Amino acid sequence: MAETVTKTVALPNWKNKFLIEIEDGSFVPIAGMTGIKMTMSKNIESYFDLNNNGWASKGVVSGEFNVSASIKRILGDPGNEEVFSTLLYLDPEHMAKNCRVEFSTGKILQGTFLISVNDFLGDTAALETMEVEFHCNGEPTLIEETGE
Repeated sequence: MAETVTKTVALPNWKNKFLIEIEDGSFVPIAGMTGIKMTMSKNIESYFDLNNNGWASKGVVSGEFNVSASIKRILGDPGNEEVFSTLLYLDPEHMAKNCRVEFSTGKILQGTFLISVNDFLGDTAALETMEVEFHCNGEPTLIEETGE
């Protein structure tokens, strides 16, 4: 009988892609993105049922998906310009952009994000950098296959 060997593989982060929708409806990468951190938070509520011998029970009541990124300012890049275009606005109409994460496994997580450029410029001896928060506005959609 042949022996089955299961291999485990660590996936490099650079194979994951974060894309933003531009004016023509296509999704493009954001040039100059040097760091990215994705956070999926769940709000868990505790309650103490009298029939549970004093132990807490838990329930998930809500969740949120956010992306933090460090992006070098690249003039003329469509994705970079789309992020930069939100800098001066405080209203969701101008801050909301469709974005997607294309994972190296082929799955896609997509949603509408409110973009907040928090820090801009930086050290005079460095390249211009934007510290950006992408806040998913509502539930993201998981697409199982890219179809490619």
